[in-house]
Amino acid sequence: MAIKNTLPSPFELKLKHRLEQKPEAKDFTVGVNAKIFRQGCSTPFEEIFFSSAVQDFIWEDEDCPEKVALYELLVDSGITEFEAQFLLIDIILYVCEKTRTVDEEYKGLLSLTVEVTLPKEPVEELNHVGSEQTQPQKPIATTKMREQRRRWQNRSQRESRGDDIHESISDIKYLVWLHLYSPCI
Repeated sequence: MAIKNTLPSPFELKLKHRLEQKPEAKDFTVGVNAKIFRQGCSTPFEEIFFSSAVQDFIWEDEDCPEKVALYELLVDSGITEFEAQFLLIDIILYVCEKTRTVDEEYKGLLSLTVEVTLPKEPVEELNHVGSEQTQPQKPIATTKMREQRRRWQNRSQRESRGDDIHESISDIKYLVWLHLYSPCI
């Protein structure tokens, strides 16, 4: 099963999973294979693979270095810290949704593929003489995307409590809790 983001965004998020029961396993784990692509390229320019206990991935912050590594990969690939937080929230909520009906004693693996596609890098065009132009061409965002990004940035500035990743993950844990225990949200 796959899911795509529907909000206007400069990137595309695809999540796919496969659930495998393994009675011989010690725990219920999530194996994440995250890939960052540029639009139009079929080879990822950033990639990470990790495995973590499902409960740790959903609920832990300082004790889940894999989640911190995933966040840092998103930021290092050019995604803003704010957008990376929302991507991480989407990924955690997806894992919650796929594992919440599973029995507590379940032993196995949730294989999760995360694909983030970023817009093409600005292309430096050549002028008629053959030399590079002085200004790179920037992608043009739609008015709706600009408005949405401005609203997110304003909300981020109002709610900002620092750039500490552990605070961000604590906020994510709260949102996950709300998602699991408040179906109206």
